[in-house]
Amino acid sequence: AQFGFGALAQEMLQDAEERIVHLQADVRSGGEQYALVAGRQFIQASGKAFVKRVDTQYRGMLDRAMQTMYTDLRVSIHQISADNLSLIDDETVNHQLEVDRLVLRMRDADDEHLRRLNLIIGKMHGDHEARERENPFRPYLMARTIHQVLHDMVPDEDIRKRLFPL
Repeated sequence: AQFGFGALAQEMLQDAEERIVHLQADVRSGGEQYALVAGRQFIQASGKAFVKRVDTQYRGMLDRAMQTMYTDLRVSIHQISADNLSLIDDETVNHQLEVDRLVLRMRDADDEHLRRLNLIIGKMHGDHEARERENPFRPYLMARTIHQVLHDMVPDEDIRKRLFPL
């Protein structure tokens, strides 16, 4: 998974650039044309750095997921108090919504194999139910990695959303 995800990120960039080239012929509005040109320039100028950062970020998240699978570190409902609650800002909510949309797209791309992998991971831990949350290779980690790296590399929210509508 550690080596494969970096290769998939590289392939994703190549596919995106090919799609941009095909879309540029049909685009008429200036804003859309700008976004396509900027997207292609980002891929050409920062593609290698993007793949390297995706690889590094995913490795860290995968290591953490391997350590915490089938270990519930969340606070139980009986332990919740005003002392351990906090408010979250709009940016955090938007960030999570964008990641969730990407997770759904990834999950829909190959739901059958994901369910099978969830079952295999569960059985390895003596659980006969498929729980995606316990799968260290779940789409959430991949989606969060891609989203976070794009957020870090393209800090301007308006440009990021035009270039990469997640």
